[in-house]
Amino acid sequence: MAHERLHWGFNEVEEPNPYWGEWTSTINWCEQDYAMTKYVAEFVNTVTNAWVLVLIVTLVAIWKYQLPKRLWVIFLGLSCVGIGSWMFHMTLRWEWQVLGDELPMIIAACCFLFMALETTPSTAPSWVQWRNMLLRGGLCFAIAVGVSVTYISTGIAVFHQVSFAVIILLAGARVNYLLRKVIKIDDPDPRVRRKRAQIVRVFMLGVSFFVLGFILWNADNLLCLELTAIKKRVGLPIAFIFELHGWWHLLTGYGTVLMSHAGLLLVLMIREGPQNFEMKMWGGWMPIVKRVRAAPREALLYDEELRDIE
Repeated sequence: MAHERLHWGFNEVEEPNPYWGEWTSTINWCEQDYAMTKYVAEFVNTVTNAWVLVLIVTLVAIWKYQLPKRLWVIFLGLSCVGIGSWMFHMTLRWEWQVLGDELPMIIAACCFLFMALETTPSTAPSWVQWRNMLLRGGLCFAIAVGVSVTYISTGIAVFHQVSFAVIILLAGARVNYLLRKVIKIDDPDPRVRRKRAQIVRVFMLGVSFFVLGFILWNADNLLCLELTAIKKRVGLPIAFIFELHGWWHLLTGYGTVLMSHAGLLLVLMIREGPQNFEMKMWGGWMPIVKRVRAAPREALLYDEELRDIE
């Protein structure tokens, strides 16, 4: 949703010579442009994308615990959202809006969908694993390309937002299906039941953060005039608290981290066996999925259920 330019804080006049020039994006959020420096258009909306740095911990864990290499692609795809959003809010240029912020959101959502879809057991023949990976990866790639081409061609923002929401909902529905049909609530192994409960708890906590961020995103759009009046009244740095679009970045970023790691543990338990992985909360807040023992050579406990799904 686009807004007229609104001013707040100590700088009542926008930077007359912004480094990135006149903004060309179709959206200008409810934060005064170039209020802090001529090099950053929206300061708070830019720096709150630093949440993406926590994914460095995930990438190190993938290497350290010898998790499937495809996860590098998936989590690098998630990283692109934060990096692209940083560039968009820093410049307010149309090219960074579309290519750096909006399309990476679709790509990241499709990466999450692929992770949830690809549950082929590691004990399956290699040709079966490659077939399923290519088919499901091809489906997600086609969705990403189709949505991207349509959005660039039409420029309809609502289409992009609805498409993103639908892809996320599909991935969430797949996670729910796996929790009901494969890693079941009445599993005879109490260790599996505990891990399942942890997956549900972490995933739903991530959903809660995401929903709260979405509420604040809408509030920032709908209450921009009121929020701007408050920010002018309280001044800096307290005014930073009322930059609700920045909270959207932080809350949805952390929510995405929680949901993706819960889904990752679920998928790895299904692919290689529920006893081979565990999830720890590093520092009490950052989820880390660890391999605790090598994948067994024998058939997986859940092969029969998986064959029904595959």
